[in-house]
Amino acid sequence: MTNLCWVKSDGREKVPLDEFVIYAGNKTVYPEEELRKIYDSEPFVLMITAIYDGCLGERNNVNYDWLHRNGFFECHPYKNILKHDDVIRILKQGGIDEDDIVIDKP
Repeated sequence: MTNLCWVKSDGREKVPLDEFVIYAGNKTVYPEEELRKIYDSEPFVLMITAIYDGCLGERNNVNYDWLHRNGFFECHPYKNILKHDDVIRILKQGGIDEDDIVIDKP
């Protein structure tokens, strides 16, 4: 983890909705509509910024060519927004076992 940010705590706004959406930007697996729904419906919202710093293993490289051919780099990487299923697909392509992927798991 590189950062923790309380967005809402006990129903109290710590970060305004639009700022939360901008901050999440292309670093989230959630579409903007889902971020807004979470913000509006949950009393506690904590944004955790994490960086995957693991090796995908020998011969499991996910390179620019593969990402581009599969529609993941249609624009500048900073403007590219990955959906939840996109992240799972990329990790699977890298040889990561789906059971080891912890996204949206209770």
